[in-house]
Amino acid sequence: MSVNVITDGDESGQTIETEDKNGNVKVALEVDAEQFVDHFVNRIVG
Repeated sequence: MSVNVITDGDESGQTIETEDKNGNVKVALEVDAEQFVDHFVNRIVG
């Protein structure tokens, strides 16, 4: 599974969780990208 995080553009500020036939998830959040990566690595992966 791969996760795409959109932090700017038309979809920013929305929370969108869609899964396609390959199990890819698209998430659009109004967050700082670096903060998200730190959170993802430390909490979800670590």
